[in-house]
Amino acid sequence: MRQERTISGVEAVTFGGPGTLRVVQAETESLALTASHSVLPQLQSRVAGKVLHLGVARGPVTPIGLMRQAVTWDLGVRELQRLVMTGSGSIVLPDLDMDELVVELQGSGGIRFAHLTADRLLVKLSGSGAISLAGDVESQQVRITGSGSYEAMHLVSDYGSIAVAGSGTADVAVNDDLDVRIAGDGKVSYSGFPEITKQITGSGKLTRIRRPAAHRSS
Repeated sequence: MRQERTISGVEAVTFGGPGTLRVVQAETESLALTASHSVLPQLQSRVAGKVLHLGVARGPVTPIGLMRQAVTWDLGVRELQRLVMTGSGSIVLPDLDMDELVVELQGSGGIRFAHLTADRLLVKLSGSGAISLAGDVESQQVRITGSGSYEAMHLVSDYGSIAVAGSGTADVAVNDDLDVRIAGDGKVSYSGFPEITKQITGSGKLTRIRRPAAHRSS
């Protein structure tokens, strides 16, 4: 069953699952949920302070089976400055063009950007989740805590700052300057020929992939 819901003034999104959130950049804001008739009333969508909160409606107890339900959230936004995900669901974004974007993933979920264009990207990844990106940004700043993975070998950037605490991994493509800090047994791989600044404590590794990064698009 598909249900349309009204939203307005959204600049940030938090998603707690269940299911998959699909986000598209559009001229008009929109939200549609696809789920079984019994599940829809238990799913919340509320805007507070320009933040759209998507997830399970608060109650004394959240049924375990609810988080396993097949749910699709289709969201259209004009602006997206911040994207936060908690839990084990997934978020997919086919094409997004922003000046600055903050992405936070907490838990075991996954976020995939098919194509991102931005001046500045800031990422915080905690837990065992995965973020994958392709596209073109001027700078990317990434902080990984735990065992999560940041897969951005197809996201070309001029500047990169990567910090890993724990056993997380990051794959990046950087052309000019790359700062890497690893505490623990994390691993960072990179392509391109950037100037490297590094600080590694523990058994972590920094490895260059022997192929040049693609040039930034004009």
